[in-house]
Amino acid sequence: MSSFEDTLNDTVPGRIFLSSLQKEYQRSEEYLRTQIEERAAAFISNRVARAVSEYLYSDVPEAVTREDFKVDLDRNLALALEHLVFKSIPFDSPQVHYGDLTRFRNVSIFNRVPVSTLPGGAFWTAPITGPKSDTWRGRSSNKIRSTIIFNTKLVRLAQIDGLKDWINLINLAPEKNSGKNYPDWTAISYQYDAVFLSPAGLLLAHPHLSQFPFHTVDGTGVTHSQSGPYPGVGEWSAVSTAWMRVPCDARIEPS
Repeated sequence: MSSFEDTLNDTVPGRIFLSSLQKEYQRSEEYLRTQIEERAAAFISNRVARAVSEYLYSDVPEAVTREDFKVDLDRNLALALEHLVFKSIPFDSPQVHYGDLTRFRNVSIFNRVPVSTLPGGAFWTAPITGPKSDTWRGRSSNKIRSTIIFNTKLVRLAQIDGLKDWINLINLAPEKNSGKNYPDWTAISYQYDAVFLSPAGLLLAHPHLSQFPFHTVDGTGVTHSQSGPYPGVGEWSAVSTAWMRVPCDARIEPS
């Protein structure tokens, strides 16, 4: 088992992600390989978001939460998935925004009340995963969609690929609440232009089971996602970019 699999096996979303792919691989190796090869970014985006949603809002299978639970993938599948999870959806231009957008507004970041792992006031965009798809497709009731084009080299970016990145970001400016550390987004906005949560971050930036076993009253991961001193990124729900300020060179095109 690779270190990548070990890390995924240490979060509940990671275990759900791995176990669902293992089952699909066993049912039809050819079908799964075709999906991965032909729809790589969209495939990963959908499966990662689904795993996080199941963790937070569904009854998590008891077997997945056991201390001795492990998913050991076929080596070729594991290598393909590691590459896709870390490489298939990079921080890149263009991205899309949902809403009636004719011009950019000034962004004013604030800390939400009640306290949250989501920045208040951010300008949100979603990476594009195909000709007609993005990491938010199907998640917004507002179907007006704009394409945002910008120069990635001009962006002061914080990228979250795992729990360590998330903790490091919070530790730049922690806001204490009920003994836990949340991001002080107002302070962070002075240091970064944007925060990008990648597929890897969406799977891995959660309380690790080796430190915080899964114990909840209702069987979902809502409580567990808040375990320990650093709550996980589950509230983000999808691969996303939260902009602290709009890039100076950004332009809007209709989608």
